[in-house]
Amino acid sequence: MLRLVIRVSDYLSLFTSSSIVVVLIVKVEAKYKNMKETYYKVYYNIKLLRETKGEKQETLARALGISQSAYSRIESGESDISLKHILKLCEFYSMEPENFLTWQPPPPPF
Repeated sequence: MLRLVIRVSDYLSLFTSSSIVVVLIVKVEAKYKNMKETYYKVYYNIKLLRETKGEKQETLARALGISQSAYSRIESGESDISLKHILKLCEFYSMEPENFLTWQPPPPPF
């Protein structure tokens, strides 16, 4: 998980105006929020894809070579997923990485 700590006092001496520091901090926080939302979307899509395909967590955990509880933490966003595991999931689902990361479930039939 990305953690970013900014102390305003550390940056005040660099700028003549504290408003510049506030603007910088707001921009960094907005960028961090967008990154965090993107990460959670990927984790949610991993779970949604598994459920849509009718797979169990145990099956995917076995394919990744990790425990079911470790896989569960990935789906919930509590643990980061490595590139190695993303590529293994792509192989499991026979998907290209770019399709895997942007996958959306099909609309429900009417």
